[in-house]
Amino acid sequence: MYAVVKTGGKQYKVSLGETVRFEKVKGGKGDRVSFDNVLMVNDKEAKIGKPEIEGMPVIGEIVEQGNSKKIRVVKKKRRKNYRKTQGHRQPFTSVKIISIGGTAAVSGAVTYAASGTITKAASGTISGATSGAITGATSGTVTKTAKKKTTKTTKTAKTAKTKGSK
Repeated sequence: MYAVVKTGGKQYKVSLGETVRFEKVKGGKGDRVSFDNVLMVNDKEAKIGKPEIEGMPVIGEIVEQGNSKKIRVVKKKRRKNYRKTQGHRQPFTSVKIISIGGTAAVSGAVTYAASGTITKAASGTISGATSGAITGATSGTVTKTAKKKTTKTTKTAKTAKTKGSK
């Protein structure tokens, strides 16, 4: 599930549990932020707003407030002895997306099943993962094994002919 959010004059594609760097947003570390300018939501089927979707806020938690790396702005006019250098650090806010339109995010990776242990989970998103909701992993250990493919390479010896040999 993902959504397209407009904030700070830019559009961002966000998904559940993802940490995104937005333009500066008011608030401190740990505060909850709601983005109401939701342009699109995709959950198996796309819902596109005209221009925005009402009643589907994207809620996030501020992780960090800071400034990005310094950029240098150099201006020069040739043959006029005009040179000007400026520096700028753009402020940003890192936000972890908690919910999209009322759907709560799964915090972290799923590491334990009901009574067994998942050692390597498949990549992707597990939605609605509450305790005991994972089928087939109620007891024992679920492991992902990779089969090694061995390939044999054989080198063929080429005989080089030199001048004068037959």
